[in-house]
Amino acid sequence: MAMYLAGITSISGDIYEAARIDGANGVQMFFQITVPLLKSVTSFVVITSAIYALQLFDEPNLLFTNQSSSTVGGPSQSCLTMVWNFYNQAFGGNPRMGYASALSCVLFLIIVVVSLAGLFLVTIPLLILFIFGSKSFIKGLTAGAVKG
Repeated sequence: MAMYLAGITSISGDIYEAARIDGANGVQMFFQITVPLLKSVTSFVVITSAIYALQLFDEPNLLFTNQSSSTVGGPSQSCLTMVWNFYNQAFGGNPRMGYASALSCVLFLIIVVVSLAGLFLVTIPLLILFIFGSKSFIKGLTAGAVKG
């Protein structure tokens, strides 16, 4: 929520004023100005939330670990997270360090893929806009120079 608040406060009031002068109502300003300008904030929040969800360990471990029981992952392992499984494989009753290290490498690769996907979702459209926009801009400048 704080990230969205920071993103909304970074949007210039001049943009909203220009939209009001052009006759846009509140709903149009929200969907055509606010939402597109918050795309980078939204992608950052989604990526960091996904990474946090993949690294979740403390909460389910504290909720479902019982001193008298050796069950891991809650009832029927319904709350077993990837990090908790890694922890259990590495330091549990029957340690399997090789399997645990493979789990941690897979977790690392998943986090890298999620991060790169978010990076490409944000930067590729901007790169395409820059490349094609600059060519048409230069073409427009040269066409005007030839005509003049």
